[in-house]
Amino acid sequence: MAIIKKSDLKRRLAERFPDISVEDCDMSVDCLLEFIAEQIGLGNRLEIRNFGSFKPKYRTARLVRNPKTGEKVPKLDRVLPSFKGSLSFRKKLNATAEKTVESLDDSLK
Repeated sequence: MAIIKKSDLKRRLAERFPDISVEDCDMSVDCLLEFIAEQIGLGNRLEIRNFGSFKPKYRTARLVRNPKTGEKVPKLDRVLPSFKGSLSFRKKLNATAEKTVESLDDSLK
């Protein structure tokens, strides 16, 4: 399993669209990710058709225990991002996974 970094995403975008400068690709990716984070932070749901939706998930404040000392420590309210892939996105993922399994099966024979 590969780890794709933000710089990899920017590079792939620049390769796919050679008419757009690398700087514009960098700015586009940064702007998109900042916008998603900003909207979730504001409590908004963000839906990108045929990809998925992002929404905030709220966690209330509670007391947690420090495992090292046993001391009870307050954990503040927080907002976590939640992503759910669209049906077409999940179908693409499953089709890709099936091809990967088939190629692995073929290589084991």
